[in-house]
Amino acid sequence: MRFGNYLKMEGFMWKLAIFALLVIGSSAEDCKDDYLSCVVSKAKGNLYCEPSSMKYCKKSCNECQASEYTPSVCEDQFVECPLYKRLGEMDCSRSAVKAACRKTCNACDTDGTPNKRAGLLGPIDPYRLVCRDEAGRWCSTTTNLRCDIPFISKKCQKSCGVCEDTGETECEDQSELCPLTAFDDMCGPEEIRNRCPKSCDVCGSGFADKIRKLCRDYSHECGRSNFCFSRRHAKELCPKTCGFCNFMYDI
Repeated sequence: MRFGNYLKMEGFMWKLAIFALLVIGSSAEDCKDDYLSCVVSKAKGNLYCEPSSMKYCKKSCNECQASEYTPSVCEDQFVECPLYKRLGEMDCSRSAVKAACRKTCNACDTDGTPNKRAGLLGPIDPYRLVCRDEAGRWCSTTTNLRCDIPFISKKCQKSCGVCEDTGETECEDQSELCPLTAFDDMCGPEEIRNRCPKSCDVCGSGFADKIRKLCRDYSHECGRSNFCFSRRHAKELCPKTCGFCNFMYDI
């Protein structure tokens, strides 16, 4: 073999090796379970790796090669760890469960760094209240308004200068069905947007995005036939699929 061809072949082999390492690394990163229920079910010996389950439980069903998880902070791998512990759905004495929910299972080292990451939704600024008079026109039309009286200053905060008037108007829905309307992405028609300005995010409240993030499932079994009617804790584990997203109280 000529020397030039040898160098070309050697260069090609190096490129091939690097490509293989990148593919393996990428596959390892993608090899994970989407739900804690995969880990819990496998620990209990009742994880059935049929097509519907393997879609969400790739790691637990050994469908891929996962890299070893070595967290640098004391944290859970799944946001639903506290929920499962509260419902009694998981056993922290199982090594796999303990590894998946280190923080919730109190399995961190004594000198472990606390998890400073934000929660599921991240930091949410409270909805800013609009500066207004609770007593309405009475406040603005009354001559010599006695703002020194606590009751009046409370009912006439805008007219008494208790709060700063930024020119904003109140952002409120006119129907209790508005959160569900926004969740189903039905905010297109102008009529609905006018009726549901808060849930449809017309006034920039960020409410619609919050709704979508709050309402989600926490088990790979949610789509199973009759799960919502036969499974204990179905309401908590599969609120989206089972229709238990109570926006009136959760948000």
